[in-house]
Amino acid sequence: MAAPARSLIVLAAEGRTIARGARFDVRHIGSNAGPWVSVTCLDGGVRVEQRGAAAVIGPGQQLRYGADGFGAVAAVDPDIATAWQQGILIFRSTPLAEVVDELNRYRPGRIILLNEALGRSPVSGRFRLDHMADIFVRIQDAFGASIRSLPGGIVLLS
Repeated sequence: MAAPARSLIVLAAEGRTIARGARFDVRHIGSNAGPWVSVTCLDGGVRVEQRGAAAVIGPGQQLRYGADGFGAVAAVDPDIATAWQQGILIFRSTPLAEVVDELNRYRPGRIILLNEALGRSPVSGRFRLDHMADIFVRIQDAFGASIRSLPGGIVLLS
């Protein structure tokens, strides 16, 4: 007789993700707008709880939560959601502010977005993490953004 599968519980921010026999990704992002958590189910089912609320997501679904509670469940491409594991970031009409939050996870220093309107600009593209400098050139070309590099890996984007 096989032993029953144990639940795996991941605590992030003020929530928890509970899964039994599932594959999933939990990402805690600290952004200028406040921290938020993204839970992506790749296989099986995942229960997400936060502040007394709960939701269940299945394969190819993503749920975000933050100080304002749960966002809407969204369909996601699992290959895009897990591309970071191969050193690639893929964005499809993602606001630049979210792109900056994601980039800050993978590089020393910090990218600081100084222009709120620019932060709402949609970004689509495939970027290699081992070629971060290319990302800045593409942002500059696409949006006419000003990019200023400072010591310590600080990059000002406006």
